[in-house]
Amino acid sequence: MAKLSQLLMLEHMLNTCDNMDTKDTWVIEYQGKSIQQLVDSINMTLVRQLNSKTRLSCRNVLVANFETMTKTAHWLKYKLFVDLPKAMGKALREKIVQMVDLLKALMVKIIDVDEFAGEFLERLKNRYLKKKYTSDYELWKSRQSKITVKRLVRYQVDLTAEMLSGGILKYAEVPNGEEIQGVDKEKLALTMTDKNKITESFIDECAKLRRYSHWEGDRFVIDYHLLRKYLYCIFGKLTSEHHIKMFEYDVQMKQIHEDIERLRKEEGNTEEMMEERKEGNEGIKNGTIGRKKLSLQKLACAIENCQKYFWGNSSYGVVFCVCRDDYEVDMSQTDFERLIEGLPYKKKRDHTCPTGTIANAFSNNPIFSEDVSKWEDYNPMKRIIKLLNELRNELKL
Repeated sequence: MAKLSQLLMLEHMLNTCDNMDTKDTWVIEYQGKSIQQLVDSINMTLVRQLNSKTRLSCRNVLVANFETMTKTAHWLKYKLFVDLPKAMGKALREKIVQMVDLLKALMVKIIDVDEFAGEFLERLKNRYLKKKYTSDYELWKSRQSKITVKRLVRYQVDLTAEMLSGGILKYAEVPNGEEIQGVDKEKLALTMTDKNKITESFIDECAKLRRYSHWEGDRFVIDYHLLRKYLYCIFGKLTSEHHIKMFEYDVQMKQIHEDIERLRKEEGNTEEMMEERKEGNEGIKNGTIGRKKLSLQKLACAIENCQKYFWGNSSYGVVFCVCRDDYEVDMSQTDFERLIEGLPYKKKRDHTCPTGTIANAFSNNPIFSEDVSKWEDYNPMKRIIKLLNELRNELKL
């Protein structure tokens, strides 16, 4: 019995009786008996729903005007209850009161089952998002010259404003004055792209949303544990377009949050690299490089004394790897080349280290990508191991 259509039929029958201009007692009694039979049938169905272990069927009561149907006054306003004989009218009123109580009990049963409401919404979400599609956010992102966290914060606000303007929360309880005051209008005006959307009705919707949401740093987060009871109870009132828009919103927000996390991580790595480079530069000023403080003077002497073991400029690849692995020098190949050429040499070298030397050395000797402690395992050319050992001897390793 989809959505308890008998409730809608009951409403229709009562409206019809009200619109009939008849004084015939037998007609009124006949209408009363028919309506009473229908109410009996509805009450039996509601009792079955309450006792049912198949909770999904309980959602059948979520008809479009459920709020009014759980109010006794909504049903007893019809003049049929006045026109019926006293005893018959009283009996029908009692059955209507019973029906309303059963409806309320069934709703309590539904919304109290949190895990079921969550599963229900998740199934609907998967149904709408089964097919892969390109979101509006992905299209927006592809047109941006540069993505920043600030731009992503603004996009979140604009996206949420669009969702609210669509009427997702229009069935939520009207916000009180304190809730409305809690909306930061100035911040909204600074963040939203379209300031014209900031109307009184929009502020009301924002106040409603604050019940179910919060900011976590740069990420706007909706607490679906709080929101899902509202959505579950009014889902039948929303259009299919509302449903799709709601889940598209959820997908886009997840994509935005992932990009914010990525950007924050990249910013953190950049700051860390800058700090390490700063420390490295400080070390160079003090005459050392690497976490294990390799003396630049000692490195220059080792290179000078080992020139006879160099077979070409690419031999500096071995020097780079010794500094990298034995002294934990974290430096780009280009910076290392500049460092080598700026060392305080006292003798003329047979081989130099111009730009591109280290890259060429790695290209011709894949073993350089491995830690020097493992080189012996790869059966390298003898000259590589010879230079490695001599450099280590000079550096007293």
